[in-house]
Amino acid sequence: MRLKSAAVLLPLAVVGCMNLCHADPVSIDVCAGAAAPKANEKDIRMVCEDLSMRIYRLESVVKADMRFLNEGPAQEVLVGFPQLSRGTDLEDLRYTVDGDPVECEHLPARTRKRDDMPVPGWWGQMESWYVARVPFEQGQERRIVITYRHRNGMSASWKGLNYDWLPYILFTGAHWKGTVERIDVTVEYGDFVREFAGIEPKPAEHDEAAHRIRWHFEDYDGTPPTLVVRWRTKPLRVLLQGEPSKAYASLTAHGPILDVGKAGPELGIEVRGVPNTWLPKTLVSEGRELCVRTGRRDATLGGEPFKLTRAPVGLHSRGWAILAAVDLKRAFGIDCTYDPEAQSLDFHKPGGSTP
Repeated sequence: MRLKSAAVLLPLAVVGCMNLCHADPVSIDVCAGAAAPKANEKDIRMVCEDLSMRIYRLESVVKADMRFLNEGPAQEVLVGFPQLSRGTDLEDLRYTVDGDPVECEHLPARTRKRDDMPVPGWWGQMESWYVARVPFEQGQERRIVITYRHRNGMSASWKGLNYDWLPYILFTGAHWKGTVERIDVTVEYGDFVREFAGIEPKPAEHDEAAHRIRWHFEDYDGTPPTLVVRWRTKPLRVLLQGEPSKAYASLTAHGPILDVGKAGPELGIEVRGVPNTWLPKTLVSEGRELCVRTGRRDATLGGEPFKLTRAPVGLHSRGWAILAAVDLKRAFGIDCTYDPEAQSLDFHKPGGSTP
């Protein structure tokens, strides 16, 4: 099996089954504003790739650092990074080429016949593509880096599995020309991991003291096809003003987040708006009004533009006014203390007591 595409990075969002999410970039054809993988890539080869993933309680941050070589004539290549139909949305996706930011266009996927897919059974699940134009001179090598955030997968607790996971698909590396000389994968995780339910494929280099898992592949031709890390987390205690609370909170790449819809009354914050909906919410505390909307960083504070560090999120039935602690601090002076030993988060307003 030959690797004709960059390895596919897929943290899969899973609830009860393996939901597929994202894959590393492939060469793209665009027709009538819709994108699909190019049938045959004869010139561009992926030389090597360094894949890194940092796992947080709620999400993972992924970076694909790749080098490509043009073994054909000068040409412009459309590089596409997929959004899968059964995955949660990518966040903060960014391309750079040789260190410079490159704009990408979000295009719908073009339907193709099953037997016309470069890798049958997978491309039909691509819902859309983030497409960037990358020019290559003859014989030129270019470095393409793609970074993004993605929600971790969750197993079906009602089936007794009770673990989170981060799958990562490599075999779509079968799209670019030839094989990949080297792929190095590094997964780092925090002190919230209680135990691992599985690390595949084996063997993997697992340094428990450093909280790090590594794989190294040479002359990669599509085998092994996937990497999967499964883990169980330690319980996270949530405190409001030093007292236990059932309000939802978690730790992300931007630090703690909190469901203000549940925690607001104890922190002196009133949440106005229709609960458990995507409709705008207004958070009011001591005369200050913060107007937010799920999925958008643009907000207003006291009627003035206010850029949130992280867009508010909604998590199933947990609530729809979940904000980053750093934004609660900026807007209302709410402090948050994380105790890694106790695995606890204590949110408290100025002058409030903590244990």
